[in-house]
Amino acid sequence: MNRSCPRFARCLIGMATLMALWQAVGCTGSVSSNTGGGGTTPPPTPAVITVTMPTTTATVQAGATQTVMATVANDSANKGVTWALSGTGCGGATCGTVSPATSASGAPVTYTAPAAAPNPATVTLTATSVADATKSASTTITITAVSAGPVSVTLTPTRGGLVTGQALNFTATVTNDVGGQGVTWTTTGGTLSAQAATTATLAAPATTGSITVTATSKADVTKSASATIGITDLTRPDFGEPVAIYQDEVTMFWACGVTPQAVALAARPDFMITHEPGIMFLTDLPRDQDIRSEN
Repeated sequence: MNRSCPRFARCLIGMATLMALWQAVGCTGSVSSNTGGGGTTPPPTPAVITVTMPTTTATVQAGATQTVMATVANDSANKGVTWALSGTGCGGATCGTVSPATSASGAPVTYTAPAAAPNPATVTLTATSVADATKSASTTITITAVSAGPVSVTLTPTRGGLVTGQALNFTATVTNDVGGQGVTWTTTGGTLSAQAATTATLAAPATTGSITVTATSKADVTKSASATIGITDLTRPDFGEPVAIYQDEVTMFWACGVTPQAVALAARPDFMITHEPGIMFLTDLPRDQDIRSEN
């Protein structure tokens, strides 16, 4: 019994020491609270990459160049962007070219427009992040034709009269229309059909009045020409009874009386045969030349 006491005392001292150490560790809080198994702090979430371009629209003449750039935020490896061109009316080189095809963030690249403007004349230039292909930015470029001179538009006819439901064909002529883009047709009444680059057909509305048909140059939208068309309903004449119009008959109007002269002065046609009040005889002789009998 006496020989076992020292060992028992040493055991008690050892247990007391372990308890003291356990309390000391618990009080100082040096035990890690991580539960990840390895006891290490997870890495921070990387910042989201974004791509921006200084301009979202641009206008470039056919064959000319334009400097563009893209900025990539949070691109830690500085991988930059790749460039691509697309368009509804073009593909590949017909949309133009970009050089170089890849660039660092903020580095300028050169866009060269095609020799001829596509139709429609818009191209989309897109910069896509190399580090994250889901992030991109784009700009819309309008290609303008190289003008051989000022664009002008003329329209035929420039005026006219229709009965309700009647049709009339129009022809537009565009000078210096590089690429033959033609015109855009609009009307304030009735409907336009068979619209082509320089021709269209107007169907008169069912209501009377005055309407305007306009042809606007696609190459230069500031240039246009218009025609004013009067619409008449023959079933509702201003005077008298309505005149029956039969199939295959062509409606004609005979200028007679004082009223047509007011119309002529307002319309200013290039050529018109009529009479003036008090002089009912029409001839091909000048007014101031005497008409003498040879008998």
